[in-house]
Amino acid sequence: MRALLIDPYNKEIREVVHDGTLKSIYALLDCQMIEAPVHYNNNDIIYCNEEAWLRSGADTILAGFMFPGWSYAILERGLIVGTDDEGNDVDCKSVINDFKDIIWMDHYEMKNQGVLMDLL
Repeated sequence: MRALLIDPYNKEIREVVHDGTLKSIYALLDCQMIEAPVHYNNNDIIYCNEEAWLRSGADTILAGFMFPGWSYAILERGLIVGTDDEGNDVDCKSVINDFKDIIWMDHYEMKNQGVLMDLL
């Protein structure tokens, strides 16, 4: 199925194929646990690595993204997929141009966000 991969390391959003399995999502996001913190009105969602902050160390190069109005950025990659009425993944309805207002967060901005989160 059609999905959009948000890659803050290369500062790009590109169309990818997702076969509907958890294994496919893990491979696209390079992770072992996911969450879906963002839900759009068109039933698209963004999956991201739930453990991104836990696996980042002193030598890790950080990159993330956010959109206007968000309180915090997502660390690492995001995957936009569609969902049906039962919560199953389907082709996303969004197109790359829908996300032209993305804000790319570099290593230092993400590190500062991590420090702020640690103080809470």
